[in-house]
Amino acid sequence: MADQEVSENPPTSNENESSGVTDEDGQEHPNLNEESSDFQTITSGEQQAEAVPVKPKLQPIIAPDMFPPPIVTCNNPEDYAESYKKNSTKEDLILTFVENFRHQYHYIYRDRKPIFLNPLNECGVVKFVCTTIQPTMLSFSSLFQWSSAAEFIADHLNYELLEPAHEIEHIERSKTQNKKYTVKPPKDLTSKYDVYMHQRRLDQIQADKDRLQEEENKRIAEIEKPLPDPLFGIRVHSWVLVLAGKREVPEAFFIEPTTGYAKATNDSEYLGIESVWNHQNLWVNMQDCSNGCESLQFDLNDQARWEFMFTYSTNLRGTVTTTLNTLSGSAMLDEEEEKPTVEATQKNIELPPSWVCPLNITAKDFEKRYPNSRKTYFYKKTRVEKYAPYNMKDGIVLKVAEFADYDFKELIYVTQRYDHRHDKLELREHDVRTNMVYEHYLPGRTDHLKEHTYGFGPEFERTMLYYDKARLDGLERRHETVLELTDYFVNRDDFLEYRKAVFEPRPKKFGPADKDTQRPIISITERYDRNLTLSANDDVRELLYAIKENKFIITYHRDSHHITPSTRTFCKPASWNDKAFTIQWNEDLQDTYQADEEFKQMSKRDLYYKMIKLIEQEEEVIKRVRKAEDETRDLQSRRQQEELSSDLEISVYDIDRNDKSKIYRKLL
Repeated sequence: MADQEVSENPPTSNENESSGVTDEDGQEHPNLNEESSDFQTITSGEQQAEAVPVKPKLQPIIAPDMFPPPIVTCNNPEDYAESYKKNSTKEDLILTFVENFRHQYHYIYRDRKPIFLNPLNECGVVKFVCTTIQPTMLSFSSLFQWSSAAEFIADHLNYELLEPAHEIEHIERSKTQNKKYTVKPPKDLTSKYDVYMHQRRLDQIQADKDRLQEEENKRIAEIEKPLPDPLFGIRVHSWVLVLAGKREVPEAFFIEPTTGYAKATNDSEYLGIESVWNHQNLWVNMQDCSNGCESLQFDLNDQARWEFMFTYSTNLRGTVTTTLNTLSGSAMLDEEEEKPTVEATQKNIELPPSWVCPLNITAKDFEKRYPNSRKTYFYKKTRVEKYAPYNMKDGIVLKVAEFADYDFKELIYVTQRYDHRHDKLELREHDVRTNMVYEHYLPGRTDHLKEHTYGFGPEFERTMLYYDKARLDGLERRHETVLELTDYFVNRDDFLEYRKAVFEPRPKKFGPADKDTQRPIISITERYDRNLTLSANDDVRELLYAIKENKFIITYHRDSHHITPSTRTFCKPASWNDKAFTIQWNEDLQDTYQADEEFKQMSKRDLYYKMIKLIEQEEEVIKRVRKAEDETRDLQSRRQQEELSSDLEISVYDIDRNDKSKIYRKLL
């Protein structure tokens, strides 16, 4: 963990020698990790006397405590392990060493605040900060990466501000070639004065818009301007430092525990570092933090920049790659590192094991993720709500509400995400101002719906996207308005790619609602893709069923050697729909335009059968349009039922929620 700089004027770096350090007055003092036995210093008020030789025994240095010891009352001591309630012999020895380090540190660096070394735990017992870290390997594969682990921690914990905030809690025209002969452009006969005045008016309008926009930006900037912070620069905070080297980490970076996001070590939000520790050692920052963390070097073996607590940290290589473990933060020796000498080993102090119990997160707690299975964040004009899976009846796991004001009263947009829905709903977005709703579905629905965009009110409009590979008709998209219904197809054997039906507006009637909800059809248009097995003059591009006008208009694909395509128009004879009536061919029933006279002409017999075939096709096309209308109405009805029930899917491996699995388990 890294402790933020608590002073507005951080100390400058001190050049440390192997035998000692030099203070601001030029006096040389021993290294903090070595016992001092050849001098003592007498202090009186703000005056400091020169060091004089005395007996090897040091007089006690009176240094103020890091904080006044508060009264900590443990209401349920029986719920804690024995290591929480008292210290072992090794812990007492370490605390004595730490206290000696703190006294000497305070004596040499009087202008710096005390280091966060030995706070009280929840049972009121003094503990060394390094022993509060218990590296634990969990069984959840999603926690093997730092990003997912940091995200889980940020979601699982509630961040509480310190009180007071400045003190540690006790607890981014090419030149054209001029041609010799060019066509002169026509003379410009327009009035230059009129053009000038018109442009002048446009400029004035644009200037007014820019002025209003600038005023609005200033107003918003004034509103969003943060209030003066009297504690800026002295607030205390802790975060995670990940050093480069192991697990292919290219460079050191920070992890902000409140959000789970990675931050660069030169991020302006961090104003300084007081100390860094892990479960094996503690390092005090001796570098200048007047420019924040931008110029800090994170080689913890550099004794000129980092003062360590325990001497065995000098056994580490002088590179950043072997200082800290990227996840647990452990300062471990490299396997190829030479073993320390016997003399160095005797001087090392063995750190006791952590008094904290190993971290135990059950599968149920890991699934809950948030405190009370839900968590709310507030941002500028935005409120974010997160829920654990299966916590809400409708399966919602995320809700983002955007507002137009800063008081969270005028709602303008809502985004919702779902998990484990039986209807496969994954995302819903609602624009409150336009009253439009967008929904996205996962594969697996019986209607193979992928996206659904619709609005409310009498002038409704809806667009439906489908998983076309899962549908037999190759339907990719359907767009419906009050007077139109359009289908788009892909990868069909008949090369159909578009069908559009135009309806008559429904007449307004007073009285009970009519059961017949089908709208009268004016025309149906079908478009086909190019069939390379046919000539362009025989391959239909567009077929218009003009039902209201009793016509068929066929447009063929345009040949690459012609400007226009060939067309053919058929008119349905009178009483064409009378089954007892025999259609007699008449030249007035068809009109043909050939893009090239050399094209083969159709015989009267072929034209007759062509018209009969179109009449039969029209009936089939009308049935398909009516079927599409029914599908749309069925979709609306089904969606209403799905929203009312909001059934969730439960895996067969979920023993806690699957009732059938529970029964089978009992039988076994």
